[in-house]
Amino acid sequence: MIKKRVLRGITICLLLLFTAVKADDHALLTFAVPEDKLDERSNFPIKLLNAIVAEQNAELTIKSLPIEATQYRVIHLLKKGYIDIAWFAANNERLKQFHAVEIPIAKGLLGYRMLLVHDANGLAYTPITHIEQLRSYTFVQGIGWPDNQILSYHDLDLLTVSDYHRMFKLVDMGRVDMFPRSIIEVWQELDAHRELNLTVNDSIVLHYPLAQYFFFRKENQHQADIVRKGFEKLIASGEYDVLFTAHFAPILRRSNLAVKQIIELENPYFKISEQQRRYFYGLNQTESHPNSSLAKLTESNNDKMNINSKLP
Repeated sequence: MIKKRVLRGITICLLLLFTAVKADDHALLTFAVPEDKLDERSNFPIKLLNAIVAEQNAELTIKSLPIEATQYRVIHLLKKGYIDIAWFAANNERLKQFHAVEIPIAKGLLGYRMLLVHDANGLAYTPITHIEQLRSYTFVQGIGWPDNQILSYHDLDLLTVSDYHRMFKLVDMGRVDMFPRSIIEVWQELDAHRELNLTVNDSIVLHYPLAQYFFFRKENQHQADIVRKGFEKLIASGEYDVLFTAHFAPILRRSNLAVKQIIELENPYFKISEQQRRYFYGLNQTESHPNSSLAKLTESNNDKMNINSKLP
């Protein structure tokens, strides 16, 4: 086992060394992909990136680097120049640190969160209508995820771990109560973890402004501009909507947002500009949704949370 890990480490180092040598080539975009075949979170970003490259008439060549990497490690690899492009959720800190193509990869669906729970403890059928009810439960998220800031900002009890699959097991074991997952992730993840006692609370969806962007190092603005222009061409031609619908229509039907109680959570760590609103799925409809309740503090409950005091 030790020998196998050493050999694997050497292989990864060689791959990273090769990638680092090529990183200055503006025609090459190297990106990390998960070795774990059960992890399908990168499927649509890769499909979209391929379409962008095709749209740009081979101005770019893309190369994948299979590696066992957390979101935190992918960001580190991008920062150090071992990869040229990555996709992850945006927040103010990351937008300052990297150059982002500020068009959401999945129309902001990443911010619509269903609650993954144990299927035998009653939480699947517990009606939830307000953020206050959620403060009685323990949540789990990954180390370094932007969601952590948002959930903590709203005084939710949060446990963070590094292992992706362990988060599902913690819910199964009853160590935590809820694992908020985006609607673009949760259904595939449930199918991939059939051996565990997991389901979703089907009554509510948490929503906060959040977007997954393509990110580059600051010095690679040329590459970022090529990707941005290709992305904009796909949107203008309607090809992006075709890709989006083909990939996400079954997910949206299964999620059935129209009948859910949508609890809006403020996200002070990421703002959507007026110019960007047109890129986000159902943003205006969600805000006027008859079942939507904005989780803001009123004078009657400001003893629980003082929003002004928590602004960065």
